Amino acid sequence: MALTQKEFLTCVSLGETNAEVVAFAKALLEKVAAPTPTQIENEKLCAVILNGIKPNTVYFASDIAKALNVSTQKASALCKILVGFNKISVADYKVKGKGVLKGYSLIVEAEPEVTPEVEQEVQSE
Repeated sequence: MALTQKEFLTCVSLGETNAEVVAFAKALLEKVAAPTPTQIENEKLCAVILNGIKPNTVYFASDIAKALNVSTQKASALCKILVGFNKISVADYKVKGKGVLKGYSLIVEAEPEVTPEVEQEVQSE
């Protein structure tokens, strides 16, 4: 007999485990671990955004939406994902006739400066 989710949760809450409960848990983990079609699409769109924006340039969600042929809301959500991963930065900009808009720009990682002391330590190892 197949276990329902309610029965599974009841067994777990009571501390009752058996082979059927373990099998149900493994199947549930596999199901939630797999990315959804929307997540796969968003990953592709995020990669397009990162490849399309230039360093030291500010883009608004509306600009990105036009380039990707998606809604401004979708572009904004994708940008929030990239901000969360520290790939792009966000700041507020006043735009005449539109008010305050979020502007997104690529985070450029600076090369660390190598001082003579650090270079010497690296060479001595």
